[in-house]
Amino acid sequence: MTRTQTGVEVRKAQLNDAAPRSQARLPSGLVRLDEELRRLGWATSPRFGDSLPSLLVYCAQTPHFGETVTVRPGTRPGQWWYVASGGERLADYPDAALAAARLTSTLLPWVRAALGHPPSPSQPLTIFELRRRLPDVPCWWGHRTREWWAMVGEGDDFRLVHAATVDDLARAIATAQQRHR
Repeated sequence: MTRTQTGVEVRKAQLNDAAPRSQARLPSGLVRLDEELRRLGWATSPRFGDSLPSLLVYCAQTPHFGETVTVRPGTRPGQWWYVASGGERLADYPDAALAAARLTSTLLPWVRAALGHPPSPSQPLTIFELRRRLPDVPCWWGHRTREWWAMVGEGDDFRLVHAATVDDLARAIATAQQRHR
């Protein structure tokens, strides 16, 4: 399922798809990056369905999210870049070590948050915990409104709720769900 949240495409990773036999080899630049990432402890999975071969990078304990990397041409002839799925240039090819280090700095905070201890009742609710508790309720941050938003309900019968904090959003969702029943 693809959903857009603040301009970012979110795709559920399909980690066990085998590569087609005719395309089962990664370009040498991605092979080097794959080796470097595995040396750093990351799990990887080659992807061949897009226009360019790519490498999905994720933590084995949190396989539900990661980053996809391709090798793309630069602006000058003969120049190539390691590029993340959001378009960020990670490193000049063939510097796989720098690309792996930048991917690590991008992914590590998310992995730590996902593997962290559950919050105590005295701590404010995080958006990650709210999404875990209510997986069927889309929640997002409104950049222009500077508030949290959620869509409660199904199909054409839904209601948008918003709040300044995640705790207040959780209360607004609960109230909207009570009214929806």
